[in-house]
Amino acid sequence: MNEQKKKKSDARYLEDFARLRLFNLFDNLSRDELIRIGKNTEILDFEKDEVVCMENTKSESMYFIYSGEVSISQKGVAFAHLESGDYFGEMSLITGRTRNATVTTLVPSVLFEVSAAVFDEMFETSPTVMHNLLLTYDARLRRHNNVVVGQFLKLKHQFDALEDSHNRLLLSDKMASIG
Repeated sequence: MNEQKKKKSDARYLEDFARLRLFNLFDNLSRDELIRIGKNTEILDFEKDEVVCMENTKSESMYFIYSGEVSISQKGVAFAHLESGDYFGEMSLITGRTRNATVTTLVPSVLFEVSAAVFDEMFETSPTVMHNLLLTYDARLRRHNNVVVGQFLKLKHQFDALEDSHNRLLLSDKMASIG
């Protein structure tokens, strides 16, 4: 299901702006800023296994996970799970490129959708949003670095074990050929 199909004609908008405090992107924003964003935030309900957005499609909004959990994948390979309090879709709004991943709900989920226009306004008027976004990227990068290093160390250990087995096999073959 694509983004356009999911939208309902009877759109619901966030009236309780305090719910935005759940997301670190909005830390330290004024009440007025939160109200302005909340009035332009659409609430979307998704069932389990629904596609929120597709890889390589044009981005027109970003999403905040109010409740639920989603899987992030590229070329059919899941590489991250996000849950309540997380957000996604902002990078393609910043770069102007197509989405680099597909996002699918893992459980029934409630997402807040913020349009590209509102996102751009947040960036232009609130340096706090930019700062908070950088903090999120730092945390994500550190988490992904730990995963990559862990995978590298596991592969290195497996390679070392294979190399040791190979050397023992070569030695065994040499000994067998000698007599």
